[in-house]
Amino acid sequence: PVALIVGFTTKARRRRRADEEAREAIDPRATMDALFAGAPTATYVLSPAALPFEVVVAGAAERGYRLAGRDGQTLVFSRP
Repeated sequence: PVALIVGFTTKARRRRRADEEAREAIDPRATMDALFAGAPTATYVLSPAALPFEVVVAGAAERGYRLAGRDGQTLVFSRP
């Protein structure tokens, strides 16, 4: 049982570290520019390796979009 717990903990740490590295590799401004490039609506799916909710919502607002809805981890934005 102890080996199972240690193995699970090690795997969880590796996963968390991989998610953090993936998140650090994302260029937030480039991502926001591509996502909110003028279309009437835009969607973004949150995940552990994605940009945080607050960053996406702030980036949308800077580009003239507002959060129109949310379905689980999927954010839907629209232009007023």
